[in-house]
Amino acid sequence: MQGAGSGHSVEVTGTDRHCPAGERAGSQNLRDGKVPVLSCEGACIRGEIARLAANMVAKEEPYRRGCHGELLTVPGSAMAKWMTTADQIVLIDGCALRCHGRVLEHLVPRERLVEFDALSHHRRYGEHFDIDAVPEAERKETARLVADAVLAELGRRAAAARPEGAPPGPRMHKANLDASEPHVHGRVRKESLAVDGVTVTRVTFHPGARWTEDVAPAAGTGTCLAPHVALVLSGALRVRMDDGSEEEFQRNDVMLLPSGHDAWTVGDEPCVFIEFSQGYDRYETRAPASGEQARFG
Repeated sequence: MQGAGSGHSVEVTGTDRHCPAGERAGSQNLRDGKVPVLSCEGACIRGEIARLAANMVAKEEPYRRGCHGELLTVPGSAMAKWMTTADQIVLIDGCALRCHGRVLEHLVPRERLVEFDALSHHRRYGEHFDIDAVPEAERKETARLVADAVLAELGRRAAAARPEGAPPGPRMHKANLDASEPHVHGRVRKESLAVDGVTVTRVTFHPGARWTEDVAPAAGTGTCLAPHVALVLSGALRVRMDDGSEEEFQRNDVMLLPSGHDAWTVGDEPCVFIEFSQGYDRYETRAPASGEQARFG
């Protein structure tokens, strides 16, 4: 191994063994033309977020989870053949070190590798290494944010690559929020699902709920740093921005909130709203205009 900044090589002992499950999955994915998804395998929380996000992306079409172990050490396997011959490989690295990216770009054609840095999307946990320093529910929520961003970008790339005049791909999807696993933070409940790269979340603020009291301990921030685009179904929610401005949102109001705010239930009725990931993924990239956090209903 050479000094810092220099490339180096690693010799891998060969094997005549194979993984039956990997052979079946690799062969099936190769036949079906699926897109392999790989992730950081680091031991820290940033690697864990990348892994969870990759698992979520791989649940969507046409993506499937690839095995980096077989790719690196069993080059003759069906799994490795699928990944090295696929038109595209999606890689979610955990941070700017690009540990996997710097390896994969020597195993597959560089133009086929689509890389994402999970940390650049969630910008959290710079002070943590241990996975258990972050509650499991929060790890999943953060990974969901990363997965949504990855799927949205992959969707944009696919649309841009589609020949002019070519019909769009399948558009009809159906999912039910009642079947999703709830995440509860005190008096705040969230149920999310992903549909073709769009995450839809039903959020319930029960009476007495407040973001800074119920969610902040898990988020580790003083106020909510995520932007939101949401439709209020019932009840009332009061929002205070970090600049001191306030607005109350009620049934059929649309909330468009930039980063940096607190929110709490108004009255004795739960406030239920539906949040959409597509919208804030674009909204957060530009500065909000004056008054943009006000009511739009």
